[in-house]
Amino acid sequence: MNYNSIVYDAAMLDISYSKVNVIVIGTQQHSSDWWRNVDLLGLNPVAGVGRNSKLMFVHQAIRTIRLGLIYKWIVLLCSEGYTASQLDHIEKTVTGITNKAGEKIVLDCHMISSLDDIVSYINSLSAKKQKIETLYFYAHGVVKEILPWMKLRKGTPIDENFFKKLKKESFVKGAVVKSYACRTGLGNPDIDQDRIIKKEGKTSFDRGEQYIIELPLLLLESLASRISVILNVTVYAYLRRTEYSDTLFTSDEYDFLDACDAALLNNKRSRKASKYDHITQTRQLTRTERDRYKKLNEERDEKKNIIVDNASFRLTGAFHPVRAARTPRNVSSSFLRFYKL
Repeated sequence: MNYNSIVYDAAMLDISYSKVNVIVIGTQQHSSDWWRNVDLLGLNPVAGVGRNSKLMFVHQAIRTIRLGLIYKWIVLLCSEGYTASQLDHIEKTVTGITNKAGEKIVLDCHMISSLDDIVSYINSLSAKKQKIETLYFYAHGVVKEILPWMKLRKGTPIDENFFKKLKKESFVKGAVVKSYACRTGLGNPDIDQDRIIKKEGKTSFDRGEQYIIELPLLLLESLASRISVILNVTVYAYLRRTEYSDTLFTSDEYDFLDACDAALLNNKRSRKASKYDHITQTRQLTRTERDRYKKLNEERDEKKNIIVDNASFRLTGAFHPVRAARTPRNVSSSFLRFYKL
């Protein structure tokens, strides 16, 4: 092999760029309980959501970054729906994350207010000699759409047309897209709560009895599948809705802490969980329970947790990852892989 062939091979491999991971963080201003979304006067900065869920997308993004300290990161944060103080705290916290050598690993925390902002930023990366290795989405979603700005009336969607606007040269060969929005992997919008539908009426045997229809998933029509084809990337997504309720603590952990606080700190119990009545009755913890209480106390330490405009902000990010919710029933709960055939 001569010198010219080495130079040629290096050029073909396109090694003159740096790899980055990009996270798109949607706004959280929508509740699954419709009545919580009502704020006619626009006076409540966390209307529609509870204190612990307002920054759930942010918390998951921080967790992901902190689990990937060997990588370089860029955060694209939807500014709508967050207060100025919340945005300031998020930006300072995210850009302050360092690796074990003390080097900052988040190159930029960029505020976005439209889909064009995201497209423009991603398409500008190649000019900066940067390419995306993994693109993450932490946002709301419905079938065939990711919704970074979702409110009561859905909001501006990211659909397959959005991905058609992205330059392929902004991604490395073998790039990955991970969506933690609801039902990105599902292609049939008729599947809502359950894939299986029971109906009354005539069957093929004309008996007039109840019969069951199993709706097709239409995976090849899903947004995940379309992304994989358009960008020639591997995509990971859920068929079900995504569950963020465990972000800070699980319901069981809240019950456990409540019982322990009542037994050891003489606090009044605020949760009804008979599972931990033995703790309040005996006022004693087993070694395993003591270790668990210590670990959970470390997570809720005031140094890690602050309140910003009535929203809980854990500086170290989510304690638990996103998981599949219960619906739609009778579809896979796995984080499925989609790739171009």
